[in-house]
Parts: sequence; C-alpha cells; structure tokens
Amino acid sequence: MASSAWVSALATVCVMLSDCPEFLYTWFGLMKIGAILVPINSAFRSTETRYIVQHAEAAAIVVDAATGPVVADIAAHLSGGCQRISLSTTPAAGEIAWSDVLAGASTAAPMVDVDANHVASLIYTSGTTGQPKGVMQPHRSYVIAGESFAMRAGLNAADRVLTVLPLFHANAQFYSTMGTLVAGATLILLRRFSASQFWEQVQHYNATQFNFIGAMARMLYNQPPTPLDAAHGVRIACGAPVPVEIYADFERRFHLTVLETYGLSECPMGTSNLANMRKRGSMGKPARHPDPTLYTRVRLVDDADRDVPVGQVGEVLLQSPALMVGY
Repeated sequence: MASSAWVSALATVCVMLSDCPEFLYTWFGLMKIGAILVPINSAFRSTETRYIVQHAEAAAIVVDAATGPVVADIAAHLSGGCQRISLSTTPAAGEIAWSDVLAGASTAAPMVDVDANHVASLIYTSGTTGQPKGVMQPHRSYVIAGESFAMRAGLNAADRVLTVLPLFHANAQFYSTMGTLVAGATLILLRRFSASQFWEQVQHYNATQFNFIGAMARMLYNQPPTPLDAAHGVRIACGAPVPVEIYADFERRFHLTVLETYGLSECPMGTSNLANMRKRGSMGKPARHPDPTLYTRVRLVDDADRDVPVGQVGEVLLQSPALMVGY
C-alpha cells in the first residue's frame, strides 16, 4: 500500500480492525506516504464510529467483515469522498475490496518528505468528560517511545513479543509494535485475550514478553493453577497495575518479572520500573532512552501548580520527548 488514488499525504484514514497483519500493513503504508492513521475501536457501534470518522474528516476507512456493517449504517452521513475499504472477500455494496486497492497501488517509493514532527496518528481519547479528542502524535513519538520501551524491557532480536492488546490502542502501537521493530524482534498478534487459553498460547508461540493492563493480571491470577503457568519462556511482562496483595505470588506462580509502567496516549514515554530497580505498587521512575539527552521529567503539583511534598497527593505533570503536539 505504497500509494493509491484514494489517499494522499496528510489525508486521514480510519482503521477499524481487530488485530491482524492487515492493520500493520495499512498503518505502515500510511506512515510511508505521510498520511495520518486514525484507529477506531473495533467494538464501537454506529454512534461512536460516526463521530470519529466525521470529526477526523477521513478520506477513507478500512473495515473487515465484522466492522463493515457498522460503517455501512453510517455511510449516508460520511463525506462523499470517504472510501470504504474492506478486507472481506465479498465486499458489500459501496465497499472497495482490499485486494483491488493493492492491485492498483504503485510499488515505487513515494516522493513524500515525511518529517519526524509531522502528525502520524490521531488516537481518540475515551471521552469520559466530554466528546473524545483526537491526540495528535508525531512520527518522532513512535520512534522515541519504541526505543525507550525496548531498552526498559530489555528486548533484543531473539525476543518474541506477544500482543493481546488491541492495535487500535496506544499501548500495542507504541510499546509492543514499535519496541519489536526497534529490537528487531518478532511480533505475535492475537485477535483477543482469553485468560483460560493465555498460557497455552504463550507456550505455543514461544513468547518471551507481553504487555498487559491491570484487569488482565487479576483475570490470569484467578484462573485455576495448571502446569502451563510456568512452562513457558516469558521473561518480562509490562503493564499496570498488579494488586500489591498478589504481586509477589503472581511473579512466583507465573515465573516472570513484572515491570509496572505508566503512560497515556498523550505521552507514551511516561514512567517505568526497571528489571534491576523495582518497587511494588509504584509506577517507577521517569522513563529513560538510549540517548541520555532524551528523558521524561515528572512533577507532582497542587491546584496552584506548586510542587507537593513527598507523601502528598498531587497532579502528575509530564515533559517528554515523546509527547503529543496537541488535540
């Protein structure tokens, strides 16, 4: 997907897919030509989807058999130039087949000057206090966050990074995917998380690292113990939070090291514990980077923007080289 008539540099393209190789192909194809990725939660229904597609002024949206009907329901509300690209082998009315897009694409290198500060993606927030906002992340954030994560997690070319978190979310993009690329490692994509099948999948794919969110840790811990719990090659699991009361037993039972981290769509290079410097119940220290001049700064302040004393609650302020350029 090096170039095509339906998208150009600076165009916004929505991708509404579950984890699959085609998500990666689309994402990196858009990056190569200077277009802007707009990932959409594949579980969204018509109302949420319509808002993002319209707000992002999308030139196209990529769907599959599961998400195509949702977009078809809102087709009348999309701009006339918004193309619907489907992975389905039998595209519905109004959709363009993915295979036809590939057949019409040029394999020549695009003549586009993509700058590190150009916007690479619009990642929409959850909208808990209002309508979702599109987080404008530049290309540099992806590279720097990936390099930082690979260093903090100790990834190398022999690692096999298993991804159960959705690619439409910042975690799987900045950490699992970009960390894998930086390290020259292998990325393993699973379409969804299953607590009952997780360790079997880990063993089957010879995974050595995975990322998680807090709910996953509790769900895995609540599963009945089996011999597969420790019969795998995972060294590191990165995420947060693991409840303090199960933290030690979680590591012992599953025979791995947990690195609790903190980040967000606006600043993926937040804070992290390190393998040789950890504190249970903590989100760690400000994130570092192989380049010592690139690092995150953190302050805790009160309502008057004054630093709070140690032990007091405050608002987190982050300054980072991997930071959004705005909403």
